[in-house]
Amino acid sequence: KMMVLNARRLLHQPEQPGKHQLLLAIEDITTRKEAERQKDALPGLVSHELKTPLTSAKLQAQFLQRLMERAGNEQATSLLAKLDTQLDRMTHRIDDLHDEATLEAGTLHLRPGTFALDELIRETINEPGNMLPSDRMLLKANAHVEVYADRERTEQVLINMLSNAIKYSPATEPVEISMSVYDKIVTVHVRDHGPGIPAHQQARIFERFYRATGSQHVTGLGLGLYL
Repeated sequence: KMMVLNARRLLHQPEQPGKHQLLLAIEDITTRKEAERQKDALPGLVSHELKTPLTSAKLQAQFLQRLMERAGNEQATSLLAKLDTQLDRMTHRIDDLHDEATLEAGTLHLRPGTFALDELIRETINEPGNMLPSDRMLLKANAHVEVYADRERTEQVLINMLSNAIKYSPATEPVEISMSVYDKIVTVHVRDHGPGIPAHQQARIFERFYRATGSQHVTGLGLGLYL
């Protein structure tokens, strides 16, 4: 059992000086805590159960795509390429759920090392699997600088920031990426031309599953900024 005990002192009555009373309240929160535990464990369970069949589906789609290419069926090849892209999107969603579960469990480990940040940015922009339209990316102030950080997680942050910029800004406007160095700290700036986030919502954008008003028309779990 898990219990919550609350105590409140009652002010003494004038006719009873020197005497005090306590009001005690005991609440059984065992059921509520168990429900919270199951809710927190759900993303990890879901990501684990979906990963295997999704990987199999992606392999089958790629195999079919190669068969259609050899057969010269352009329409089927194009449709299977789109299917493969959607499977990649689903994989990213599942990866987010897995990372969320490890964060909540306190088991997310960082692996820092030294790497060239500008090279990572260029790779992130041009990597087909990241699904970022390179023609809309404008890399400015491209200074060669090495940093000490977790390369994989840094790339994850970049992808999230850039994909958000793409999703919430006009398709005709570029997304600008630049770097600045001050006092041995490197800052990466991502600038888009979208509507922005209302000031009264900005304090909550890093909460788990929170999505700002007006963002519901764009697909997502509300985990990107949280992670």
